[in-house]
Amino acid sequence: MKARKTVPVMALATMFSAIGAIAAAQTTGVTELLAEPATTATIDLLTLPPVSESDFEGAPLKSPSLADDFPTTLPAVPDIKRPVIYWGEVGGDGGYSIDSVMNLAWKANPNWSTFAANHAAAHAALVEACAFPNPELDMEFGSEDSDETGESRSIWSLGFSQPIELPGKRAARQAEALAGFPVVAGEQFEYANALRADVREAYWTTQYHAALEQMYSTQVSLTQSQYDLVLQRVELGDAGKIELTNARVELLKAQREHEVARRRKLGAMAALDALTGGHLGRTFRLRLNFPHDYGRPSLDTAIRAALSAHPQLARLAAELEQKYASIQRQNREWWPDLSIGARKSKEFDGDSAAVTAAIEIPLWNRNEGGIAKAEAEAQKVYSQIAIAYNDLRRDVEVAYQNLMIARAQIESYDEGLREAAEEAVNLTWEQFNLGGGGYIDILIARRQLIETQQGYIQALYDAATAKARFDRAVGR
Repeated sequence: MKARKTVPVMALATMFSAIGAIAAAQTTGVTELLAEPATTATIDLLTLPPVSESDFEGAPLKSPSLADDFPTTLPAVPDIKRPVIYWGEVGGDGGYSIDSVMNLAWKANPNWSTFAANHAAAHAALVEACAFPNPELDMEFGSEDSDETGESRSIWSLGFSQPIELPGKRAARQAEALAGFPVVAGEQFEYANALRADVREAYWTTQYHAALEQMYSTQVSLTQSQYDLVLQRVELGDAGKIELTNARVELLKAQREHEVARRRKLGAMAALDALTGGHLGRTFRLRLNFPHDYGRPSLDTAIRAALSAHPQLARLAAELEQKYASIQRQNREWWPDLSIGARKSKEFDGDSAAVTAAIEIPLWNRNEGGIAKAEAEAQKVYSQIAIAYNDLRRDVEVAYQNLMIARAQIESYDEGLREAAEEAVNLTWEQFNLGGGGYIDILIARRQLIETQQGYIQALYDAATAKARFDRAVGR
């Protein structure tokens, strides 16, 4: 009967220690450990004493594993600060609103003095139309010699006459003068409507360039951070000099675009300040941000409102009435004036006194030219009204469609396009900071972000200006 080969506890412990040493070599160099010669003595299993079950009582054995020699938690991911991404937020507390700028323009715009002068001219025309013709005084002094006696005596003649204008002719001239007041008022209302639209557009144009300036300011900060990071990677040997050159080019381009945007903003501010007569100054601030929510106005209602009460049509209607009054005056212009007077004279052989009367005979001129000219001017104004109807209908519809286009663009950006562009930049930025990817990846993502930012800011500006032009076309 063959003898049973048993392994004592101490021998098993020696074997497990050797296995554990090999496992520990995973962190200190497996190759080096395997290359070392064995330092433990050869164990003859035939000479080891038998192992009994009592040897395992109270001391349970545990097989070693590789996990015992590795950390149980992964190293923390470095905290990477995401770049600041700007989406067109402008305005702030303490600045001017559209209403406050409008009030300044209403009080201080230099064009109001023009309408005051026009009103004064219309009043002067009415005064002239109401004035009576001036009387005429005819005087004659001299001497006369007698042919018979040679005696010389003084003679004189004194005449006084008053031109009298026919009532119908005078009334027609006064009616034409009175028709000038509605024309001046119509011009003022039309300019007020244009001024409101100009202030709104200039306001949002200033905010648009302010948004672009701030956008490029954030791009300068972003490109500066990219340049600094690429410089560090070049020093560590993780990136080539071509990436550093590209980063510098992008930084210089961002700085140039920021300067251009800053100057354009100053130009827009000067245009807005001019509408207020210079009362805003050169360093004013604006308070309102771009609206994001635009309702859908009724196009048919807007067209009817424009064609029924637009200030331009009101001014043209007043001009047409004035032209009709001018036709009536020209038709009566040839009516003859009556002149009544008296004359007293002293002659050589006696005195005389007489009452005089004179009237013009319209034999050769009945003012056909003046009548034809007045009728042509009235026809011209009538044609301008027809053109204005067509232009207003076009302006309302074009502004409406532009407003709907900009409204849809804002919705598309807000519903995911902005978020996608921002996430692409953030992911590329994090990957680049962790040493992965190349500079070309972050360059592409940043340019896509710039394109998205510009498109979004442009959509906000287009919507605001389209709304201003829509209100101008409607006449409000």
